[in-house]
Amino acid sequence: LRANTLAAARDFVLLYDDTEGTGRPLTAAFVENDGSENSTSNNYAVFYSDHVNAVDGAFGVIVPNNNSSGVRRVERRSIAGEILAYAQSTNGQWPSGANTANPTGGAAPIVLTDGDVPLSSMDVTERISAEQPLNHDILNAYPNPFNASTTIVYNVTQAQHVTLRVFDLAGREVALLKNGFMPVGRYQRAFNGTDLPSGIYFARLSGEISTQIQKLVLLK
Repeated sequence: LRANTLAAARDFVLLYDDTEGTGRPLTAAFVENDGSENSTSNNYAVFYSDHVNAVDGAFGVIVPNNNSSGVRRVERRSIAGEILAYAQSTNGQWPSGANTANPTGGAAPIVLTDGDVPLSSMDVTERISAEQPLNHDILNAYPNPFNASTTIVYNVTQAQHVTLRVFDLAGREVALLKNGFMPVGRYQRAFNGTDLPSGIYFARLSGEISTQIQKLVLLK
Protein backbone atom coordinates (compact mmCIF):
# COMPACT_ATOMS: atom_id res chain seq x y z
CA LEU A 1 0.00 0.00 0.00
CA ARG A 2 1.24 3.48 -0.81
CA ALA A 3 -0.22 6.89 -0.10
CA ASN A 4 0.26 10.54 -0.86
CA THR A 5 -0.43 12.84 2.08
CA LEU A 6 0.12 16.39 3.31
CA ALA A 7 2.21 15.16 6.25
CA ALA A 8 5.71 16.42 6.95
CA ALA A 9 8.80 14.40 6.14
CA ARG A 10 10.16 12.15 8.91
CA ASP A 11 6.88 11.97 10.79
CA PHE A 12 5.47 8.49 11.27
CA VAL A 13 2.24 6.84 10.12
CA LEU A 14 0.56 3.95 11.91
CA LEU A 15 -2.17 1.86 10.26
CA TYR A 16 -4.88 0.16 12.33
CA ASP A 17 -7.74 -2.22 11.61
CA ASP A 18 -10.13 -0.24 13.85
CA THR A 19 -11.21 3.40 13.84
CA GLU A 20 -10.06 4.06 17.42
CA GLY A 21 -6.42 3.18 16.89
CA THR A 22 -6.36 0.71 19.77
CA GLY A 23 -4.04 -2.24 20.22
CA ARG A 24 -1.11 -3.06 18.01
CA PRO A 25 -1.03 -1.36 14.59
CA LEU A 26 -1.10 -3.44 11.44
CA THR A 27 2.04 -1.73 10.24
CA ALA A 28 3.92 1.56 10.41
CA ALA A 29 6.24 3.65 8.27
CA PHE A 30 7.90 7.04 8.03
CA VAL A 31 6.90 9.89 5.75
CA GLU A 32 9.08 10.80 2.79
CA ASN A 33 11.09 12.79 1.72
CA ASP A 34 13.49 11.91 4.55
CA GLY A 35 16.70 12.58 2.62
CA SER A 36 17.83 8.95 2.39
CA GLU A 37 17.88 6.61 -0.60
CA ASN A 38 15.11 4.03 -0.17
CA SER A 39 15.12 2.08 -3.41
CA THR A 40 15.61 -1.40 -4.80
CA SER A 41 19.35 -0.86 -4.45
CA ASN A 42 18.97 -1.27 -0.69
CA ASN A 43 16.22 -3.88 -0.77
CA TYR A 44 13.08 -1.72 -0.85
CA ALA A 45 10.14 -3.03 -2.88
CA VAL A 46 9.75 -1.89 -6.48
CA PHE A 47 6.51 0.00 -5.79
CA TYR A 48 8.26 1.92 -3.02
CA SER A 49 11.34 2.65 -5.10
CA ASP A 50 9.29 3.85 -8.08
CA HIS A 51 6.47 5.80 -6.41
CA VAL A 52 7.34 6.57 -2.76
CA ASN A 53 11.07 7.17 -2.44
CA ALA A 54 11.89 10.92 -2.29
CA VAL A 55 8.24 11.93 -2.88
CA ASP A 56 7.19 14.61 -0.39
CA GLY A 57 4.39 13.40 1.92
CA ALA A 58 4.37 9.84 0.57
CA PHE A 59 4.63 6.61 2.56
CA GLY A 60 4.61 2.94 1.66
CA VAL A 61 3.89 -0.21 3.68
CA ILE A 62 3.07 -3.89 3.32
CA VAL A 63 -0.45 -4.80 4.52
CA PRO A 64 -2.09 -8.23 4.89
CA ASN A 65 -4.48 -9.32 2.13
CA ASN A 66 -6.52 -11.55 4.45
CA ASN A 67 -7.81 -8.89 6.83
CA SER A 68 -11.59 -8.51 6.51
CA SER A 69 -11.53 -5.28 8.52
CA GLY A 70 -9.00 -3.64 6.25
CA VAL A 71 -7.20 -0.44 7.16
CA ARG A 72 -9.67 1.71 9.08
CA ARG A 73 -7.41 4.31 10.63
CA VAL A 74 -4.23 5.97 9.40
CA GLU A 75 -2.56 7.97 12.13
CA ARG A 76 0.22 10.54 11.84
CA ARG A 77 2.58 10.90 14.80
CA SER A 78 5.59 13.04 15.57
CA ILE A 79 8.93 11.47 16.39
CA ALA A 80 8.02 12.10 20.06
CA GLY A 81 4.85 10.01 19.65
CA GLU A 82 2.29 12.84 19.70
CA ILE A 83 -0.77 12.26 17.48
CA LEU A 84 -0.77 15.07 14.91
CA ALA A 85 -3.61 13.97 12.62
CA TYR A 86 -5.56 10.93 11.51
CA ALA A 87 -8.02 9.73 8.88
CA GLN A 88 -10.67 7.03 9.27
CA SER A 89 -12.74 4.61 7.22
CA THR A 90 -15.57 2.68 8.85
CA ASN A 91 -15.25 -0.31 6.50
CA GLY A 92 -11.74 -0.25 5.04
CA GLN A 93 -12.90 1.35 1.80
CA TRP A 94 -11.73 4.90 1.17
CA PRO A 95 -13.34 7.81 -0.73
CA SER A 96 -11.06 7.41 -3.76
CA GLY A 97 -12.33 3.83 -4.17
CA ALA A 98 -9.25 2.18 -2.66
CA ASN A 99 -10.23 -1.05 -0.91
CA THR A 100 -8.04 -2.33 1.93
CA ALA A 101 -10.40 -5.10 3.15
CA ASN A 102 -9.17 -8.46 1.82
CA PRO A 103 -7.66 -6.80 -1.27
CA THR A 104 -7.21 -8.99 -4.34
CA GLY A 105 -4.51 -7.03 -6.11
CA GLY A 106 -1.64 -9.22 -4.96
CA ALA A 107 1.62 -7.37 -5.50
CA ALA A 108 -0.18 -4.42 -7.12
CA PRO A 109 -0.17 -1.58 -4.58
CA ILE A 110 -3.33 -0.11 -3.11
CA VAL A 111 -3.11 3.66 -3.55
CA LEU A 112 -4.55 6.14 -1.04
CA THR A 113 -4.74 9.79 -2.08
CA ASP A 114 -4.32 12.95 -0.03
CA GLY A 115 -8.11 13.16 -0.18
CA ASP A 116 -8.33 9.81 1.62
CA VAL A 117 -5.58 10.50 4.14
CA PRO A 118 -4.60 14.20 4.10
CA LEU A 119 -2.91 13.90 7.52
CA SER A 120 -2.33 17.65 7.63
CA SER A 121 -1.78 18.86 11.19
CA MET A 122 -3.48 21.92 12.57
CA ASP A 123 -1.71 25.20 13.17
CA VAL A 124 -0.73 24.95 16.83
CA THR A 125 0.19 28.62 17.22
CA GLU A 126 -2.96 29.05 19.33
CA ARG A 127 -1.93 26.31 21.75
CA ILE A 128 -1.11 27.67 25.20
CA SER A 129 0.04 24.35 26.65
CA ALA A 130 0.64 20.85 25.30
CA GLU A 131 0.11 19.28 28.74
CA GLN A 132 -2.82 16.91 29.25
CA PRO A 133 -5.81 18.96 30.53
CA LEU A 134 -7.99 17.48 33.27
CA ASN A 135 -11.29 18.59 31.76
CA HIS A 136 -12.64 18.95 28.23
CA ASP A 137 -14.43 22.26 28.38
CA ILE A 138 -14.51 25.93 27.48
CA LEU A 139 -12.93 27.97 30.23
CA ASN A 140 -14.18 31.45 31.05
CA ALA A 141 -13.69 33.86 28.18
CA TYR A 142 -11.83 37.00 29.09
CA PRO A 143 -12.96 39.69 29.31
CA ASN A 144 -16.63 38.73 29.67
CA PRO A 145 -18.69 40.93 29.37
CA PHE A 146 -16.58 42.40 26.57
CA ASN A 147 -16.58 45.31 24.17
CA ALA A 148 -15.64 44.33 20.62
CA SER A 149 -13.31 41.38 21.33
CA THR A 150 -12.68 38.61 23.82
CA THR A 151 -10.48 35.51 24.09
CA ILE A 152 -11.97 32.04 24.49
CA VAL A 153 -9.79 29.45 26.21
CA TYR A 154 -10.61 25.76 25.85
CA ASN A 155 -9.15 22.32 26.55
CA VAL A 156 -8.75 19.31 24.27
CA THR A 157 -8.21 16.17 26.35
CA GLN A 158 -7.98 13.75 23.41
CA ALA A 159 -6.62 14.36 19.92
CA GLN A 160 -9.72 14.79 17.79
CA HIS A 161 -11.65 16.92 15.29
CA VAL A 162 -13.01 20.02 17.01
CA THR A 163 -15.34 22.85 16.02
CA LEU A 164 -15.70 26.13 17.90
CA ARG A 165 -18.68 28.23 16.82
CA VAL A 166 -20.45 31.31 18.17
CA PHE A 167 -24.24 31.69 18.01
CA ASP A 168 -26.59 34.57 18.79
CA LEU A 169 -29.58 34.30 21.11
CA ALA A 170 -31.80 33.19 18.21
CA GLY A 171 -29.50 30.27 17.45
CA ARG A 172 -27.95 31.76 14.31
CA GLU A 173 -24.26 31.05 13.77
CA VAL A 174 -22.30 34.31 13.72
CA ALA A 175 -18.74 32.97 13.70
CA LEU A 176 -16.81 29.75 13.00
CA LEU A 177 -13.62 30.06 15.03
CA LYS A 178 -12.15 26.58 14.61
CA ASN A 179 -12.91 23.55 12.48
CA GLY A 180 -10.18 20.94 12.33
CA PHE A 181 -8.00 18.35 13.99
CA MET A 182 -6.62 19.36 17.38
CA PRO A 183 -3.85 17.63 19.36
CA VAL A 184 -4.13 17.44 23.14
CA GLY A 185 -3.63 20.73 24.93
CA ARG A 186 -5.08 24.05 26.04
CA TYR A 187 -5.91 26.61 23.35
CA GLN A 188 -7.02 30.19 23.01
CA ARG A 189 -8.96 31.82 20.21
CA ALA A 190 -9.94 35.46 19.78
CA PHE A 191 -13.54 36.39 18.95
CA ASN A 192 -14.22 39.82 17.49
CA GLY A 193 -17.76 41.16 17.75
CA THR A 194 -17.15 44.58 16.20
CA ASP A 195 -19.80 44.05 13.52
CA LEU A 196 -22.34 42.49 15.90
CA PRO A 197 -24.96 44.24 18.04
CA SER A 198 -24.78 44.20 21.83
CA GLY A 199 -26.38 41.15 23.35
CA ILE A 200 -25.93 37.60 24.60
CA TYR A 201 -24.01 35.06 22.50
CA PHE A 202 -22.96 31.47 23.04
CA ALA A 203 -19.63 29.84 22.16
CA ARG A 204 -20.07 26.12 21.46
CA LEU A 205 -17.12 23.71 21.51
CA SER A 206 -17.98 20.38 19.85
CA GLY A 207 -15.69 17.37 19.72
CA GLU A 208 -15.83 13.60 19.66
CA ILE A 209 -16.05 13.47 23.46
CA SER A 210 -18.56 16.15 24.38
CA THR A 211 -20.11 19.51 23.58
CA GLN A 212 -19.61 22.50 25.87
CA ILE A 213 -21.25 25.93 25.80
CA GLN A 214 -20.01 29.25 27.18
CA LYS A 215 -22.22 32.33 27.54
CA LEU A 216 -20.72 35.54 26.16
CA VAL A 217 -22.04 39.04 26.81
CA LEU A 218 -21.21 41.75 24.25
CA LEU A 219 -21.65 45.30 25.56
CA LYS A 220 -20.97 48.37 23.40
